[in-house]
Amino acid sequence: MLQSFSLFEDDSEISPASIESDHKFTVEEVLWITDKKKNSDLYTQIIFKVLRDPKYLISHVQRIYFTYNLSMNDLLYAALVDLLVVLDGGGKQLSARMITHTRSLLTEQQYETLTCFLKAQNTNKLIENKFTVLTKGLVGVSNLFIEQK
Repeated sequence: MLQSFSLFEDDSEISPASIESDHKFTVEEVLWITDKKKNSDLYTQIIFKVLRDPKYLISHVQRIYFTYNLSMNDLLYAALVDLLVVLDGGGKQLSARMITHTRSLLTEQQYETLTCFLKAQNTNKLIENKFTVLTKGLVGVSNLFIEQK
């Protein structure tokens, strides 16, 4: 089985967390530790998985699950936005389910933005934040000038 290991841990400390490269659904070994530094390292590994293969949806679901369980509101919203960007109008049931089940942690504006996107399927309706990794990284509007006629 192909595996890649974390570069964030030193061999002398503890064994590194496995992040599978053969795209199996189950993670062979994950360090689900309550220590903030360890959680931060694990979140970083999940982000690298998303960046390495954006179309691999299991990584997105892991990211959403991780941020939801740790009540990371802005990171959860960013994970949902990145999932919607990758799906690009497809996977409507998965999108709706992820948004519905995480609603309790989202703000009203975040929830409205995500549901408006589901209805319109227009990526311009998505409001990014500084934690999104698959968007242009713009926060706010991209048009600085309005042409008047």
